[in-house]
Amino acid sequence: MSVSNILNINNGVDYDENITRYDVHNYSPATSLSLDAADNIIISVNQESSYLLISESGIYIEGKITKGDGTGLPAGTEVTLVNNALCFLFSEIRLEMNNVEIDSCKEVGITSSLKAYASYSQNELKRFETTGWNKTIALGEGFTFSGYIPLKFILGFAENYEKIILNQRMDLILMRSKKPKDALKGAATLDTKIQLTKILWKVPHIQVSDPIRLQLLSQYRKNIPVTMSFRKWNLNYYPNIPAVKESSWTVRSTTAVERPRYIILGFQTSRDNDFTKDPSEFDHCDLKNLKVFLNSESYPYEALNLDMGGKKYVPLYLMYCAFQESYYGKLSEPFLAYNEFLSKAPIVVIDCSKSYELWKHSSSVDIRVEYELKNNAPNDTDLFALIIHDSVVRLQPLTNSIQKVM
Repeated sequence: MSVSNILNINNGVDYDENITRYDVHNYSPATSLSLDAADNIIISVNQESSYLLISESGIYIEGKITKGDGTGLPAGTEVTLVNNALCFLFSEIRLEMNNVEIDSCKEVGITSSLKAYASYSQNELKRFETTGWNKTIALGEGFTFSGYIPLKFILGFAENYEKIILNQRMDLILMRSKKPKDALKGAATLDTKIQLTKILWKVPHIQVSDPIRLQLLSQYRKNIPVTMSFRKWNLNYYPNIPAVKESSWTVRSTTAVERPRYIILGFQTSRDNDFTKDPSEFDHCDLKNLKVFLNSESYPYEALNLDMGGKKYVPLYLMYCAFQESYYGKLSEPFLAYNEFLSKAPIVVIDCSKSYELWKHSSSVDIRVEYELKNNAPNDTDLFALIIHDSVVRLQPLTNSIQKVM
């Protein structure tokens, strides 16, 4: 409470009436025939004079669990949807503006799980229970279900760019996963699949007061560039890592402007397309040490010297806890407690955001991971690396042209 504020007794009342209406519009795919196919499901928004709030949009889904041949399951069949089930229904989701890709999320279930474990507190994740996160989606009569994926849960653009988008064509493209078992949990012999019956893109439309509308229209007619900055999430994975104690992985090479800000890594053993396993969880694989190299710079600086079996993994948990404060600038309230971290998601969170001076005179960055396990890596173990980097897109609103700056 400021002194000037409490003494200013003649201060007038200020009402914010710039936004005069907020409505959520439903958009459907052009055809419902492709909902259960492996091809693209495309939902388009192409309306003149529309102000869209993409950051608050989301995907509404209805479906049912059936036998593998599409017939109904017998009553009493023991089958449930896994944690974060709706995201595991899709192998990729892309957002396009004027037929140019703005952002995408590959292996949506894995990507959103890695990001969510690190990003949110218990209370914050209640917003995402409609995805099945930390709360099993209830099945109705006939094994039907419904849910909702907020776009900010799967796309960095929706999480970071919170402004309206004026008079542009927007397309949401969804690709069904070819691994239906990832979203279900039941007996190993169960023969089931998920049939989608409805998909809607629920997009808020904004109406504004006349002065604001004229101001926006003036900017639009002058073709003043709109710069949209956000953090892009890029998933890379190393399938079937070698069954040895020590190994390395050359993840990728990228330009210096797209250098990683954060990297979240996780191991999974035999969780792919398996009814008996939860694909949203990760395994520690007796990890002892792990370093990420950006060219010759290593993160973290010191060796971790972990002993998972001996419950000695404090450095790993501290790195996990530090993410929210660094990424969001807020007090960290980690979703996982210390013991839960080991059993559910012993992920490695690398903060390499404070390295600008290192790349001022470098045009490219080679990303490499070196890891050491206490024992040989189990068979059928995959290593995932979610790379988060800055991205900037510039829009010329009148000509609908889009330039990717970085």
